Amino acid sequence: ETLWMIMYEAFRIKDRNLFETCKIRVRRLIEMCWDYVYEGWGTNAFHVFSTEEHCQGPLFEVKNMWAHTEILIACLTILEYTGDIWAKEWYERTRAYAIRVFANTGHGVWRQAVDRYGNNLKRSGISEYRKGNFHQPRYMMMNILTLNRMIENNGKLTPFPE
Repeated sequence: ETLWMIMYEAFRIKDRNLFETCKIRVRRLIEMCWDYVYEGWGTNAFHVFSTEEHCQGPLFEVKNMWAHTEILIACLTILEYTGDIWAKEWYERTRAYAIRVFANTGHGVWRQAVDRYGNNLKRSGISEYRKGNFHQPRYMMMNILTLNRMIENNGKLTPFPE
């Protein structure tokens, strides 16, 4: 979430190096935290070191809806300005997972969190009736604006602000 917001700050202050730093970090985060076995983003913790209690790497016990929508914003923004194929591939992969697991509830309201296998997850201290009120609309609005600019550019990259 923070990285795509900093990318937009880089546009505002016209700092290409800041944008590039964020782009590199987004890709690293994506590649480190994707669940390559069951798909989706583990969002609870990332252990830098192994201990007796846990292995090094991401935990996949909780996969939050909001983290997936933030990845979608970041990837489409990177694609718009750079054309990097990895951003397109991760966007498509993340969107397919998010629609299949979070949005496919049968009643139009996205799930807030699932377990590693994509099943509903009851989290301690968080009501199962709690629903996100801005992550999905923000992702959709940001992606629509990005897609509109990409269409207006007739297939060319959006120029970085000068």
